[in-house]
Amino acid sequence: MLEEAKARIGIVTGNWSALKLEALFLGEQAHTGPTPMARRRDALLGAAYAIAGIRAVAERWPGDVHTAVARLLVEPNSANVVPARVSLAVEVRARSNEILEQAVAAAEAALRAAAAQAGVGYEVAARAQRPVQRLPEGPAALVRACAQAARLEWLEMSTVAGHDALSLLSICPVGLMFVPSIGGITHNEAEDTAAPDLAAGFEVALRAATGLCQAKAVPEAALALHA
Repeated sequence: MLEEAKARIGIVTGNWSALKLEALFLGEQAHTGPTPMARRRDALLGAAYAIAGIRAVAERWPGDVHTAVARLLVEPNSANVVPARVSLAVEVRARSNEILEQAVAAAEAALRAAAAQAGVGYEVAARAQRPVQRLPEGPAALVRACAQAARLEWLEMSTVAGHDALSLLSICPVGLMFVPSIGGITHNEAEDTAAPDLAAGFEVALRAATGLCQAKAVPEAALALHA
């Protein structure tokens, strides 16, 4: 997004909401040789239907919902044994709490439908949900003022990924700033940022940190130094 906007600095205003759950598909272990197809209760088949169903949920809200099934644990994980138990790490992220509620309902319906189609059992082993949260205006305004003082283009944006900063919101004012990743690749070993963008980000961070030190860690007071 920053590359496309030709902006050096991203000022994060909040996060997407997210649901993460561990879904279990429960079948029956059997030998793949002598066991007739019609008598199999294949937990991995249920998981396969679920993966396709979860992807389809995101396609109902293009640009506003991200979904993933990024981890499978198959038991007994043998080449010639019908899987008896499969655990899926299912994730749904959405731009708003309202959209997440609808997308989660669709995802849970897709999981139940997948189990029914495969003729296997289905359970939710774990579930965690994170709502949309707004980052406080004070730190964001300070980063904005520092970017302007450095004559750098900036863009307000929300973060789809979770960050440590979100965990600190209940403790102290939090600001979060992004710099461009080449090709938009992030949270990946291939992630890279051009040296001029790193320098721009460092300059803004240094200005903000210096202002906070001078203002005894009060963002609004630090902002006044850039007024």
